[in-house]
Amino acid sequence: MTKHLIEISELEIDLRKQHTTTSLVKHINFTVPKGAIMGIVGESGSGKSLVMKSMMNHLPDGLSSQFKTYTFDGKPVDKKTKLPISMIFQDPMTALDPVRTIGFHLVEIIQRFQNIRGKQAKQLAIAELEKVGIANPQTRFRQFPHELSGGMRQRVLIAMALLAKPDLLIADEPTTALDVTIQAQILKLIRALNQKEKLTVILVSHDFGVVAGMCDFIQVMYQGRIVETGSAEDIFYTPAHTYTKQLLASAKLGDKHDALPVFNYQATLADDLILHQLSPTHSVWLEKGEAMSELIRVSRLSKTFTTKDWRGRKSTIKAVSEVNLTLNKGETLGLVGESGSGKTTLGRLVLNLENPSSGKIFYAGKDMAAVNASERKKMNRKMQIIFQDPYSALNPRLTAVELVMEPLLGVPKKIARQKAIDTLAIVGITGDAVNKFPAAFSGGQRQRIGIARAVVNQPEFILCDEPTSALDVSIQSQILHLLQKLQEELALSYLFISHDLSVIRHISDRIAVMYQGQLIELAPTEQLFHNPQHAYTKKLLAAAPIADPHLARLALENDEIDEVITLSDRFDWHQIDEAHFVRREQ
Repeated sequence: MTKHLIEISELEIDLRKQHTTTSLVKHINFTVPKGAIMGIVGESGSGKSLVMKSMMNHLPDGLSSQFKTYTFDGKPVDKKTKLPISMIFQDPMTALDPVRTIGFHLVEIIQRFQNIRGKQAKQLAIAELEKVGIANPQTRFRQFPHELSGGMRQRVLIAMALLAKPDLLIADEPTTALDVTIQAQILKLIRALNQKEKLTVILVSHDFGVVAGMCDFIQVMYQGRIVETGSAEDIFYTPAHTYTKQLLASAKLGDKHDALPVFNYQATLADDLILHQLSPTHSVWLEKGEAMSELIRVSRLSKTFTTKDWRGRKSTIKAVSEVNLTLNKGETLGLVGESGSGKTTLGRLVLNLENPSSGKIFYAGKDMAAVNASERKKMNRKMQIIFQDPYSALNPRLTAVELVMEPLLGVPKKIARQKAIDTLAIVGITGDAVNKFPAAFSGGQRQRIGIARAVVNQPEFILCDEPTSALDVSIQSQILHLLQKLQEELALSYLFISHDLSVIRHISDRIAVMYQGQLIELAPTEQLFHNPQHAYTKKLLAAAPIADPHLARLALENDEIDEVITLSDRFDWHQIDEAHFVRREQ
């Protein structure tokens, strides 16, 4: 039994006029899982409704469609196939015949699709009106469309669609003509039908607020192409295409004093868009040479350790639980939390130093668990680590230059030595110092050697695991300055782990807060410090030492520091702002 109700590949829709052919929709590939609500979004003219009509073989005259493959519930579809698909249109008034009663519309559908007539058909029609929430259905059955409100007319259309016994319901902008209260009722009705009747739904809309609350999966269309597809969480929380990002920004109007967002995406898409698979559910199509902003994505990542006590009794510890996170190119993502919260374990999972118990890690769009050994080796060279203790991280029997040469596997010794000397010079180790052993250097200098080791292979990503915690404050600031300088010059991305909130605040673009192995809050740095949302984040910030006697004493008297935070198994993610997310316990 197929898990997808619809599978379509290489759909194209053309307009033929006299001796010319214009392509309106091309290279459309998508699937609709059974029982899901799929959203199709995009501005007017993007081809959303054309794709829906082509699926039903109901394109207007002058338009033609071609599919490479089209299957419905696992069976091939051609132009003559009758499909169990119903459609709800945007304007219910124009979709109903004004000179026919509501009852006539419903009975006509029943006679055609269920072959039931007479009194039984009338009873079935009245029962369906009641089912879709129309009060006093016997009276409404005898009335004409103009005697009903807009919301009731839309409910009539839904009743008509359901009486055709469809496997798929297409709702094409079904709430555009309705006020917000009626819109909410109609959407609630469609959602209830999806959940109770297991009815698969495709919702076509330009309203991101509607799509956010309704859809399990979303397709984003632009210029007759699908440019991004993913789960609702993928599209709203981590959009990858510039067009999607601008659509979302335009959908979020601020308060009275905020400037209106400017929508200025006007790119012309090339024919040869390249598919980037960001996760099992999230894909984006970019032009050749167009940069992917996302470098690393972890999806539902978990790690469980099994331990034994002195009696041999086993117990399990869930160090990391269902973490979803992204790191963009050139970004520093700070990772904070108390000891044992899972920070270092998460970092080691990303670096392939630990194997996850479940979940996926994607590097530049590739599933790290699925690549071959050769590809894995290339990835590993692009990913490095700077350790917490610079002394124990360095081999005491090798000189500084030998330590930095060590990662340059396969490079001729003379070339490797010169490259190591040049890299040491970048981090401030020059002259005869390159031939000294680690014991001859200070803590800050040893950390500089560790940084040189990390960057000598020209990586894209560096895990900084408490790189300044063993240093005094003056050396600490020098190392942070060096890391920022190298990031700018070498286009590095950092996952920066620290328990020192002042360090994290100084270097991070965004901050992820972990507690008991779970991600509980994610926000831009200053937003997190000025507007923390989770109780644990507030506790963490309240406990941070402050270089001010008066404020420090007040902080020590803060009751939030002693508060015990408990995480439940049931929670939701709430979006506070464009890039601020917090976990809320149910």
